[in-house]
Amino acid sequence: MGSSDVCDGYAHPLVTHSLETTLSPHFCSFAIMGDGSMRYDCHHNHLSVCHIRGTTIYLLPILIMDTQRTYIIGITGGIGSGKSTIVSALAQRGHRIYDCDWEAKRIIATNSRVQQAIIDLLGAEAFCGTQYNTAYVAQRVFAEPALLQQLNAIVHPAVAQDILAVAQTDRERGALIVESAILYESGMDQLCDLVFWIDAPEELRLARTLARDWQGIASADNIKKVRARMRSQQATTYIAQRKQKPIVLNNDGSRSISELADEICSYLN
Repeated sequence: MGSSDVCDGYAHPLVTHSLETTLSPHFCSFAIMGDGSMRYDCHHNHLSVCHIRGTTIYLLPILIMDTQRTYIIGITGGIGSGKSTIVSALAQRGHRIYDCDWEAKRIIATNSRVQQAIIDLLGAEAFCGTQYNTAYVAQRVFAEPALLQQLNAIVHPAVAQDILAVAQTDRERGALIVESAILYESGMDQLCDLVFWIDAPEELRLARTLARDWQGIASADNIKKVRARMRSQQATTYIAQRKQKPIVLNNDGSRSISELADEICSYLN
C-alpha cells in the first residue's frame, strides 16, 4: 500500500492487499472482507490475514496514538431488545456514549474522503449538494448487495477509526460505551474490551417494535416487515466465530431498565 493510499489514517477501501503485511509497532489494522464484515487485529509487529479464495481483502492501517486508551464497551442486540433504552439509562448516569448509527451519519456528512469514496462507488447522485442522498443510495445498494458490501467497506472502517480516536479523549470520564445494532456484523465488536448482548423473547421484541415504529398497529404487513428485519440481523453467526462471547442480559421485563444498567455499571467499576 503506497503512501498515496493513506491520508490522515484513512485508506481508500478499494485498495487490495496480499496475504500478510508488516506493520509498524503502533499500528492496528482492519481487514474488510468481501462480504462487508470487518476483522480487527492489533498484533504490533505482524498481521496475518486469512485469505479466502475468491474474496477480496481490504486492509486499513490505523495509527494508535496511545495504547493506554480507556476501555471500550459494546452494547448490541436485536431489534426491539431495548438496547437503546438501556444505553439512555447509562448516559443519564454520566457515561460516555458512542451511537454508531448517528456517528456514521455525521462522518458521511463531514468527512470529505469518505464522501469521495462513496461518490466513486455510487456516482455523484449519492449527494445532493452537501446532503447525503439516502433515498438514492438505499435504492442502489439494496438492489445490488455487492454495492452494499462495498459501501460498508467505506463507512465501517471510518467509524472504527473514529471510535478509537474518541476512546483516547476524556479518559477521566471512564469507559466509552459503543452502541450498534450491527456491532458483530460490522466487526466493531473486535474493538471492544467487553460486549453486552441485550436479549428478549421474539414476541416481546415484535410488540416493542410495532409500538415504536408503527404506533402499535399489528397489521399483517407491519408484522411481516418487523420479522423480516429480525431475520436480516445475523449477529449470532458472527458471535459463534468469536473466541470472546458477549455477556447476555435478558430484558424480558422481569428486571427494570435501571437494574440492567446497574449490572453493566458493576462491570465498568
